[in-house]
Amino acid sequence: MSDDSDILDQADKLMRRHRVFLAGSQASAVVVEDIVDDLPVLTDMVAATEAAVAPPAAPAPTVSVEQRAQELAHVLAHELLLDRLSAQRQAVANEIAIWLDTELPHIVLHVVDGLTDQLVAQVTTAVRLELLPKLQHAVEAESQPSQDATPG
Repeated sequence: MSDDSDILDQADKLMRRHRVFLAGSQASAVVVEDIVDDLPVLTDMVAATEAAVAPPAAPAPTVSVEQRAQELAHVLAHELLLDRLSAQRQAVANEIAIWLDTELPHIVLHVVDGLTDQLVAQVTTAVRLELLPKLQHAVEAESQPSQDATPG
């Protein structure tokens, strides 16, 4: 029970300390000096309760020098691999850009030439099938009235 009252007293003192700090009046400066004297010092012994006692920590596993060296070698190899991969990606991007600059115009010209040839063939076929008969009919229609008008 006395532990509870000690804790409550310490909590009251702490609240007063903060209240004084917030208020900051001249009269409370004397109270602050009294409160500062109540602060625990690192050499003071504090009774530990069962709930506050933490179980002992498990000892940290020791890592041998060989294991650490292997880990470092693995990390360095990974970094070198990433650097090499980055350089390879850049080299591939450069080669693609060069190839597109030199070969793409030839490919486009070949395709356009093929389209041009196909377009000329389709237009020629359409002219022969549709336009030529209409033109022949128009020419024949023009030439007949002139034959009827001339005495024979």
